[in-house]
Amino acid sequence: MKVITKHFNELTTYELYEILKARIDIFVVEQNCPYSDLDDYDLDCYHIMVYDNDKLKAYLRVIDRNRR
Repeated sequence: MKVITKHFNELTTYELYEILKARIDIFVVEQNCPYSDLDDYDLDCYHIMVYDNDKLKAYLRVIDRNRR
């Protein structure tokens, strides 16, 4: 497994695509929660991605508590 941490402006377009796809698959499709996932926090977050065999397996974002 490989863990990668990047600020939003460091993400590649492919990484951003994988992140958004995973979030939509889990929150909108699996949990049946249709809402706008793009909430402007992503721009100031650190994004932590866990890859296994070059496949995104886990993801989280770290939001500065002073930002909210």
